[in-house]
Amino acid sequence: MKPRFLLISTLLLSLFAFLWNALVHLVVLKNDNLSIEFIHRPDMADKLWISLVVTVFITFLFTISYLKWRKKGTILETTIHSLFFALLMGVVVDLNQYVQYEIPFLLTVKWFVFGIAEFIFYGFILRFLYGKIGTE
Repeated sequence: MKPRFLLISTLLLSLFAFLWNALVHLVVLKNDNLSIEFIHRPDMADKLWISLVVTVFITFLFTISYLKWRKKGTILETTIHSLFFALLMGVVVDLNQYVQYEIPFLLTVKWFVFGIAEFIFYGFILRFLYGKIGTE
C-alpha cells in the first residue's frame, strides 16, 4: 500500500465529493430533494458531521479498492472499477433508501445516475494522481 498516495487521494476525492454533492443535491436536484424534506431529521444540521465523515471513509475505501483492483491502469480498467464501486454503493445506499422510505423511485434513479458519474470521476482522478504520485 502507498500511504502518501492513499492520504492525498482520500483528501482530494473527499474535497471533490463535497463539491460534487453540494452541486448535485443543492442545485441540480434541489426541488426533488425539497420534496422529501419532511422525512429529514429535525436535528439534521447537528448530524451533518457524520455525513462528512462517511464521505471521507467512502473515498478512502474507493482509493484502497482502486489500488487493489489496478493492474495496468488503463482507462477501461479504471472505468470498470468505478462502475463496480458505483453499482455497489447504488444498491447499498440508493436502493436501500427507496426500500426504507416512501420516496419517489425516479429520485432514487437520479441519485443513482449522479452516483455513477461521481465514481467515474473518482476513478479518473485517481488514475491521473497515480501517474503523478502513485509510483513514488
